[in-house]
Amino acid sequence: MGLSTRDVLERLGPEWGLEIVGGRSGLSDEPLERITVMETMDFAIGASPSKLFVLTTLYTMTIDPDRTLAGIRSLFTRGLAGMAIKLNRYAREVPPEIVELSNTYSVPLYAIRTDVLFADFIAAFAEGMLPQREGATEGSPGNFLRLAKSLSLSGTPDNVLAVLSSIVGGACCFFSTTGEVVSIIDPVHVWSDSEILQELGGSVVRRQIVEDPSASYEWIDGLLALPCRTNSRYLGALVVGGVTTLTDELEVILKQALLCIAIQRYELQIAAPRTTDGAGYLDEVLLKRFDNRWQVAERLASAGLVLDKQVAVVVLEPRDELNPTSRRDVVEFCGALFGLVFDRVVTRSDGYRLTAVVSFGSGEPGEVPVHDAIELLRSKLLGTIRDVVDFGVSLAQADPRELPDCYEQARAAIRLGREYRPDRHLFRYEAFAAQGLIARASGSPEYHFFHTQVVSPLQEHDRTHESHLWETLSVLFRMRSLKESAEALFIHISTLRYRIQRIEDLTGYDYYSPIGRYQLHTAYLIYRAERESA
Repeated sequence: MGLSTRDVLERLGPEWGLEIVGGRSGLSDEPLERITVMETMDFAIGASPSKLFVLTTLYTMTIDPDRTLAGIRSLFTRGLAGMAIKLNRYAREVPPEIVELSNTYSVPLYAIRTDVLFADFIAAFAEGMLPQREGATEGSPGNFLRLAKSLSLSGTPDNVLAVLSSIVGGACCFFSTTGEVVSIIDPVHVWSDSEILQELGGSVVRRQIVEDPSASYEWIDGLLALPCRTNSRYLGALVVGGVTTLTDELEVILKQALLCIAIQRYELQIAAPRTTDGAGYLDEVLLKRFDNRWQVAERLASAGLVLDKQVAVVVLEPRDELNPTSRRDVVEFCGALFGLVFDRVVTRSDGYRLTAVVSFGSGEPGEVPVHDAIELLRSKLLGTIRDVVDFGVSLAQADPRELPDCYEQARAAIRLGREYRPDRHLFRYEAFAAQGLIARASGSPEYHFFHTQVVSPLQEHDRTHESHLWETLSVLFRMRSLKESAEALFIHISTLRYRIQRIEDLTGYDYYSPIGRYQLHTAYLIYRAERESA
């Protein structure tokens, strides 16, 4: 059977001078599924750590120790199976901060002796993850082929690249069709000087790696690049370092590795729901959270959107005064217009709502420079129907994995905008960020305090006395004066003052004071958030 974290210590420890230095309580007999060499912290932040074992030299500790520790903490808190650190000039000893993290989160942490070659240990570790094979001659091409073929059963490019790196003696990287890093094994740090690989660990280089996907291979900056194909479909590119001559034997091994990766990549693509307009892919990225950015990027590309630097979601909803047929007609009409005002956009419609994912390259973090485009669409293209159509715009995100949050933000912007500013039709979520922050704080001690101190007493009083205190607060927070509020409630202003006093008696907060009004408004946002989720 394959290696477990306990096997790593018992089977590899004696031969390779491996010792456990932390997280001993996390030792397990459950087989590992994947290994990877981690020399970039962007990988750590975006990786899926379940049943993953990480090998590292802590090279990045010499560049940015704080970011390195943050990345390792991210892996440990999300259930990393284990980590081994190669002691060398980058890390002469395992940093005590990492040992403390491993003990805190029960992640087995190992140290590899300084006299052990890292590439040799990677090969031994990868081979140890596989069932014992008969008839394999150590060092023979046949042995390497059987190893690569066996690794394909796990369906992970990480494992295939680990073995391939040990064979060629250099680094290996696989890029998706959108030019994003899917997997990288870099035991000797050969990538930093390569122009096409300056952005690693989940960053999009935004160009196709190989110029001709039909070619057998290409040489790029001294690196060997091989397109990955199956059924005439281009699935990405394998880039290999440490190769100076492509021998017949090596070509066979590389093709075998490509086949292993192609099977996994092809299964991944056909597993996604397919529709002629790409709506299935769009539903996935809006409703499902992905561990890897490249998975989101590929689905958006299949839906018709190539990502730029930032991404946001725009939701369009006709108002309720339109009948169902008119609502569907408006949504269909607006869907055709989105492509005229946005450079990079893909849309989906359920007949009553239009959802668009927009990508763009300018603007500050969190800012969505699409409002002018929407205003143009409203004023120039919608004509008389512009006052029966509402738009919700999410915050901007650099990470497309945040699209589910963006989708909820855009929908919440419409809900909140219709309540607080019903005279408007373009609602930015940033204007309601406080409401969103409070909704996310559900379950905290502060949230519980406001609920006990304000929300529950007013709810109970309204229920038993039909006092309309929450309705009164709702109107007060929307109007400019007591006079306008009383008129909106169809009550005398003295009745309004009585209700305000009753609210103070029940909660202890004075509406007329700035701090009291602030506290009551915070409680009101909690009240609204609970009503919307009920």
